[in-house]
Amino acid sequence: MKKVHLVCWLLFLCATGTVTGQAGFDRSYRLLRSGSFVQDKNFYLLTVLEQWPAAGEAISRNATLQQVLQAKKQRLQQAATTCQQNTTCHTDALRLSAEESALINRALTDLYNREEVIRQVVSKHLRPSGAYQRYVDSTDAGLLRNAWQDAARGLNRIIDVYALGQKPRYADIDSVSYDVKHGTYPRLIDITVNTLNGEVKQYTQFFQPTLHFALTLLDLNDRDEAGRFEPLHEKANQALVQHLPQINWADYPYSVILVQGAGPDLPGSSLDAWAKLRMRLAVERYRRGLAPILVVSGGNVHPFQTPFNESMEMKKALMSRYGIPEHAILVESHSRHSTTNLRNTARLLFQYGIPTDKPMVVTADMYQSKYMQGDVFTKRCQQELGYLPHQIVKRLSPFDLVLLPQPASLYADPLDPLDP
Repeated sequence: MKKVHLVCWLLFLCATGTVTGQAGFDRSYRLLRSGSFVQDKNFYLLTVLEQWPAAGEAISRNATLQQVLQAKKQRLQQAATTCQQNTTCHTDALRLSAEESALINRALTDLYNREEVIRQVVSKHLRPSGAYQRYVDSTDAGLLRNAWQDAARGLNRIIDVYALGQKPRYADIDSVSYDVKHGTYPRLIDITVNTLNGEVKQYTQFFQPTLHFALTLLDLNDRDEAGRFEPLHEKANQALVQHLPQINWADYPYSVILVQGAGPDLPGSSLDAWAKLRMRLAVERYRRGLAPILVVSGGNVHPFQTPFNESMEMKKALMSRYGIPEHAILVESHSRHSTTNLRNTARLLFQYGIPTDKPMVVTADMYQSKYMQGDVFTKRCQQELGYLPHQIVKRLSPFDLVLLPQPASLYADPLDPLDP
């Protein structure tokens, strides 16, 4: 049964209202849910087209998109029959070519011009979801085009990295889990394509053959990081969410104190030395009353395919070592880099209704803190995210930097599928 939950775009608990000064994101928006957190967080446009029946019906009436679907299904069937263990042959069949993507874009634009329901895909779903906040100043037609282009690039990127073995931005932690040139992996890809071919009758939308291939590749490589621990508001952050209405924000100069994770370099170690020192510093600030919430931020990062999640391990330590109550700890369990520590924390503040006009404190060792205030980190944010997820307000000490979160952080980037 298809369900709609009262959550913001990352499936967090909603609060009413919109981001001040921004057309689009609405905390009261009801997110459509596909059953796959990985899909929803990377490809929300595709989830809407699948899960909103009126939109799906409009897609099915479009002759061009139906032709694209039938052609893709035929190529899938041919690949299953003829490619055998030639991985490039399989990926050529299932990737979206530039010509296919452009054809789909034109068809969606035509549908947008003719069908009210497709216009509502943007106005009632994509804009208020926040997932396309990067395009908030675009026309609705432009936002739809950009949303499709993002999806097409993201799907192809997953195939390139997790079928063909191309290097992602951070190859040491985000790469394919197997040797793609080894005889068994091409065989696994061949079996995957034949499995999808056996399910071909289930595909009713033009993007589904490629989408299912991409999601299967992530699953086979145990690269489901984007969906782990979701929905956070019902799990790790439930106590905090329930406690938020009791906080008198006027009693505190800052909203939260952010503790960035660090992956253990020692095999078998669950908590890194850097993280231990950062927590020690942050707890002292919390006990001084700088903010009512400690944010622990970090995913399953170091070493490669680690079973330990930085934020979850820090939460355990804050409670067991320092006696911090669970309702005072906000878990951000997905970030993989310093840039996304800030971005993902900003997202949570907007989505949980934590005041974003009140600055946050980032407490770290003095080397990390200095780095975050420097030009190198600024350039890295611009290059990797396309924007700054924060505005620097001031420095409190060598360990403490005061920032304001920025609404651009809501944008979901499927080119980084482990933490979009």
